[in-house]
Amino acid sequence: MTRHAGDEEARLFPAVRAVTSEAELRDLAVRARETKESSTGRPRHQPPTERPADRLPPPERSVVERVRDFRAPGGPH
Repeated sequence: MTRHAGDEEARLFPAVRAVTSEAELRDLAVRARETKESSTGRPRHQPPTERPADRLPPPERSVVERVRDFRAPGGPH
């Protein structure tokens, strides 16, 4: 962790300062502070918004056709 922070301070921060105005830097600092204060420090799981696609072949086809289609590039059709 220390190596990562040292790299940011030595290389990343000076590069950002070189291309960013003082006002933009202050805005970034405020946004970073707000994000840190509102964060729990743990990732949040977001449930899917829609059902996953049904990738199973249709049952009305023979077993051989279903296996062939399932193994074909792009999956069943």
